[in-house]
Amino acid sequence: MAFIRTKNINGKPYAYLVESVSTTKGPRQKVKKYLGRVHSFDEVNSGSFRADNIVHNLIVSELGKYGFEYNKGSYVNGKVVFNPKTNKVVKGKKDAVVKVGEGHLSSFTVKRLVNFKKSDDVNKDATLLAKYFLEAGLNVSQEEFIEYYSGL
Repeated sequence: MAFIRTKNINGKPYAYLVESVSTTKGPRQKVKKYLGRVHSFDEVNSGSFRADNIVHNLIVSELGKYGFEYNKGSYVNGKVVFNPKTNKVVKGKKDAVVKVGEGHLSSFTVKRLVNFKKSDDVNKDATLLAKYFLEAGLNVSQEEFIEYYSGL
């Protein structure tokens, strides 16, 4: 199963989607996807943004805690931008990753949540969806989780 790993390069953190693989020399991590540079922000307030769906509500609420401000349809802190229409987190033209609590909010983690499809196995779906919310750094209540899953 893949997970998000950060790696410091020249003193700056970068996020990757990696997977553990077995080799004759023991387990190794294989990079599946580069996610972008990780940007950390100090928590400054409780956030008061609202969006038009549950995932976006959770995202903009979290970003509000880190000083992101609404500006022309996007949420901005310095040069880091989350655009809810495209589900992208960028700095300039490059993909970016925002450290949110213990998770990493990126274009990849947002799209994985918004494009989640139900299967016939509710237990598998619940485990996977919960993992996706946690990896994106989004604290979701049980009611929000059920509402989101029911609406899929």
